[in-house]
Amino acid sequence: MQKQEFEKRTPFLDKTDHENYADWFEPAYMGARNIDKDDFCAMLKNEAVRKFVRAVSEAFKANEATEKDLTEECLYVKGCNHALQQRCEGLRKAVSLISANCDRVLAETVA
Repeated sequence: MQKQEFEKRTPFLDKTDHENYADWFEPAYMGARNIDKDDFCAMLKNEAVRKFVRAVSEAFKANEATEKDLTEECLYVKGCNHALQQRCEGLRKAVSLISANCDRVLAETVA
């Protein structure tokens, strides 16, 4: 729900609550996927429910931050893995070349 919709449905909340909608209320509302906007806003008349909703919103935001950090870490590890694979391929080619040269020298020595 948009901030303006929230403000319209919650005239009983103060200006600070409305200004902090995106941090305090929206994450919990979005996390409760099947709740009606009017029902959600009506529940906020109760101060204890508002405290709970704020705590849930904080938990959602913390999880999103952790998920973002993990995604970035995975991308970094994938990049490192790709670089290591390329390095290993280069080393395989170098070992193969050394082996071929050794075989050639041995063949010439025996002949």
